[in-house]
Amino acid sequence: MKNCIYIPGLGEAFNDQSVLQYAERLKNAMNINDPQAGNIYKIKQEKMTYGDQGKYTSSAVTITQTKAGISEDICRVYELDYRPTLLDEYKNGNIFYKSLLLAGVIVRKFPLVVLRLFVKSNTGYFQVKMRVQAFYSFMILAALGVAGFLLLPAAISFILEKLQVVHIKMISTNHTILAAVAIMKTVFHYILAISALV
Repeated sequence: MKNCIYIPGLGEAFNDQSVLQYAERLKNAMNINDPQAGNIYKIKQEKMTYGDQGKYTSSAVTITQTKAGISEDICRVYELDYRPTLLDEYKNGNIFYKSLLLAGVIVRKFPLVVLRLFVKSNTGYFQVKMRVQAFYSFMILAALGVAGFLLLPAAISFILEKLQVVHIKMISTNHTILAAVAIMKTVFHYILAISALV
């Protein structure tokens, strides 16, 4: 019996196709191309779990061939859904980490995007409309990447405000610390106001 691993989303002809749909097409191809017309192919699907404490689930589809009343498993196709494994670290990160990753990609790809906006490529973006749409979506991603960093002054301002309220009695004798906290709050409020306008 042959064992196969199916990775969804890698083919461009059929997007977002599950292992069951792929196995159905494979079974139909075997039915059509089998020289012996009496052979019948069927599929059977089962769910399985893997990883630490069954963290991930997958599907396995077995293709069976019935020849003269005797069934034999000829192929088993396992689905490897890479998306949960690929996105685990990103989903568990905070907003600053996500924004840092997105901003890093934006900074690295910005020269290529500007080049593709003005210079035709042999691999794609032949129409001006498509190039402008790609640049527009890139700018939206850039705004999202910067938005996380704009939350940093708000977080610091919030922390300073809470520190000022909680420890007002402890540091009331030292007026220089209170003055520094007030100046930092004012600066961060101006940064937030400017970022809201942008």
